[in-house]
Amino acid sequence: MEFRLSALFACLLFLSRPASAETIEGHFRSRPPEMVIAADGAPSGPIKDVIEAAVRSIGQTIHWQVVPFARSLDALNNGEPVLVPRLRIDPERADYVRYLGPIVIQRRLVKIAARTAQAVTIRNYGDLKALRIATLRGSSTFARFDDDTSIDRQIMTDDDGRVRLLAGGRVDAIVSSDPATLKQAFETIGFADWAWAPYQISIDAGNYYGIARNGPLATSADALDQALQHMVESGDVARIYQAYGLNPDNFVD
Repeated sequence: MEFRLSALFACLLFLSRPASAETIEGHFRSRPPEMVIAADGAPSGPIKDVIEAAVRSIGQTIHWQVVPFARSLDALNNGEPVLVPRLRIDPERADYVRYLGPIVIQRRLVKIAARTAQAVTIRNYGDLKALRIATLRGSSTFARFDDDTSIDRQIMTDDDGRVRLLAGGRVDAIVSSDPATLKQAFETIGFADWAWAPYQISIDAGNYYGIARNGPLATSADALDQALQHMVESGDVARIYQAYGLNPDNFVD
């Protein structure tokens, strides 16, 4: 009798396990207030909580690593089994990125940072033409700027590098679709002689997750997409954002 009960328990345990117990590698980066890295390196924020819930619903788990965005794009391009949160659709990524979502369409501001004295002179798009501007490799801002090959760009892999260029006088301005992250980078190096230019661009941006189109995670893409859609429709995404005191739809600051 004891043997039968043990066998029955083992069978039930096996059947109760998810069909796939794979662990997905998630790439995390600082994008406050949605993606925050604590002093001890621990990641947090609604973007993390949303995808973790979706991943759990299909019987998987996710392990986070803090990775620069440029490295994440390389991983997707190489077909590696990684998940990258908070992507915007970019035609240059269409061949290698499968987008999941969006979980929300957000109103955002693209801002221009420059030294305090120069920032006030940047009042329209034409004022950018004479400037050396630091951009992020692989990052999109707004279509007119991204498609303009006449702009003098200094391409960097992270915001720390960009703010150091501005502080050192090696660029005139920085264009950023993540103003809170850029502000944090200035604070990190203790550089205060900068300001936002009057010229700002309002955009509507979809908030997606990305996996490699031809990578191993592609087999889970449809299930994850359906799980995320269900969370949007049920209000779970909004509730997760609200738990952090955030309005998921409006990130104009």
